[in-house]
Amino acid sequence: MASQLAVVVGTFNVNTNRWAKRYVFKRLRFLGNKHVSSFATLFFLAIWHGLHPGYFLTFGMEFLDMEAERRVVVLWRRATGGKPLSSGPLSMLLTVVGWLWVCLQLTYGLVGMEMRALAPGWLIWSRLGFFGFRITIGLIVLTVLVNLVFRPSRPPATITTVVSDTPSTTAALPTDTKGKVRRASVLEEVDELKMVTEKMVGKVGELLDEDTPPLPVE
Repeated sequence: MASQLAVVVGTFNVNTNRWAKRYVFKRLRFLGNKHVSSFATLFFLAIWHGLHPGYFLTFGMEFLDMEAERRVVVLWRRATGGKPLSSGPLSMLLTVVGWLWVCLQLTYGLVGMEMRALAPGWLIWSRLGFFGFRITIGLIVLTVLVNLVFRPSRPPATITTVVSDTPSTTAALPTDTKGKVRRASVLEEVDELKMVTEKMVGKVGELLDEDTPPLPVE
């Protein structure tokens, strides 16, 4: 039971997903923005399916849904210290809510692909109160407001700041009674190096999780 759209998208039509990632998404690195590259890839896939308005609406809805989900996951990890949604006492509740999110947004977004023409698809969405668009846009706006209100005091970490903030091993060397730095043993140096490496790997991992956009897929 998938509780995230990213799981469904990543396992649906895998061959097309890999092809689009390799030959479209990665070729758009010159744009300098992964989100723009992702949107352009989905736009290409819509054209690939055919020049029907419903295809563009469906892939556009996929982009918005994946962006909203990514923002919620990143916000959750920041609030819980990096814990996944499937952990903790609320894991069962979050799994059910995630499953409902996947079912509702997936069926809502596929209306455009099934109808193809704009008029019938728009008619169905209007009779449903455009709830899919309202939920998605609402989540994006909510995460933006939460980030603005609870913005961290220090700027977001980057790989450069992680390296610069890492304490040097020289400063951690023990000193003798005269205040002179004595040569640390091999074991002390290894322990210090392991601590520094674990800290850098953890922070770089957090950066990769936050900066990676959803993979485009058919």
